[in-house]
Amino acid sequence: MRRTHVMERSIRVLFMLPNLRGGGAERVVLTTLGALDSARVRPSLYVWQGTGAFFGEVPQDLPFDFGTRRSGHYSYALPSILAGAVRCARETDIVVGALELGATYLAYATTRMTNRPVIGWVHTNLDHYLPMKRGANRAVGRAIYPRLDAIVAPTSGSARSVESAFGVNPAKTRVFGNSVDLDAVRRASSEVEPAWMRDLAPQPVVVSSGRLVNKEKGFDVLIRAHARLIHSGERQTLVILGEGPDRCHLESLARSLGVGDSVLLPGFTSNPFPIIRAATLFVSPSRLEGFGLAIAESLAIGTPVIATDCPSGPSEVLSNGQCGHLVPTNDPAGMAAAIASLLRNEDKRAEFSDRGFRSVERYAPDRIAERWMDLFETLHRTPRS
Repeated sequence: MRRTHVMERSIRVLFMLPNLRGGGAERVVLTTLGALDSARVRPSLYVWQGTGAFFGEVPQDLPFDFGTRRSGHYSYALPSILAGAVRCARETDIVVGALELGATYLAYATTRMTNRPVIGWVHTNLDHYLPMKRGANRAVGRAIYPRLDAIVAPTSGSARSVESAFGVNPAKTRVFGNSVDLDAVRRASSEVEPAWMRDLAPQPVVVSSGRLVNKEKGFDVLIRAHARLIHSGERQTLVILGEGPDRCHLESLARSLGVGDSVLLPGFTSNPFPIIRAATLFVSPSRLEGFGLAIAESLAIGTPVIATDCPSGPSEVLSNGQCGHLVPTNDPAGMAAAIASLLRNEDKRAEFSDRGFRSVERYAPDRIAERWMDLFETLHRTPRS
């Protein structure tokens, strides 16, 4: 039986993001906002820059504001961004820095001016992510994160990384998982895949997706694994969905390995799910994940998954290998062997598909939203010093 919540009014919660680029974190934030019960929580959204692939997907009834519409580095607009953030924070009860580091730093700054509770939302493994960022981030994080009222992470590994990277008291961290809009993903996957995808049949198709950034996503490892398979006589096509700064490097790598014709990089697509559904396998070669949203979405569609056992995310989403095949990071040979093995084993693919389809229900938006709303209500009841 659902508990009855008696409140004078719904709690106003402001979520802050740098922008709405087409990344997994931004998609998770929008999904979570849409699942909150308006009788209990009234969300709003503030972004530094009103730009990005998801800008047009903000719900019409969601209060939404931004600091600037100009693209490029945001430093030119810092005064207006801060002023807008403070203005929005004054009209809310709780502020959520909905992305690690910068967004959370801004959220913290606005709550110091407005005396509001503040939550930091982490989407990655900070122990491995911070070395990719400027050194000042660790010092700033150690000054700010322990002072947050709560920190939400999608997996236990990413929660531990916040505690170790910034010296946070474990009592402040919460592990909620990420909202996956299962119904929307499954509806979207039922659309007809692009003609070019149908033209690849009957040859096996391995698909991957994400921002084309090798330091995090490891697509270079996947291309090397693909090349090993092609040169050993395993015919297949590799499709990598997404856009990013390493596109030219990946295209050049594929050509240099002699697989330029069998590696397709069709770019970013707002609906990748028909392509993933039509693929034989989904492979996540990441060097770093906080959760692995694309993995969970592939499970929701029923596509068998191979993923690297990188810090934090994939092993938890795949239930330690019960719902998909885990391979070491940075290991093209191991990845190639796993792909070849699963391509040859239809029964194993069916087993992973069935287990994954059922296990991903734990990430349904209403289940994740319930945890968020309980946290908001706890903070709202706690007196401010």
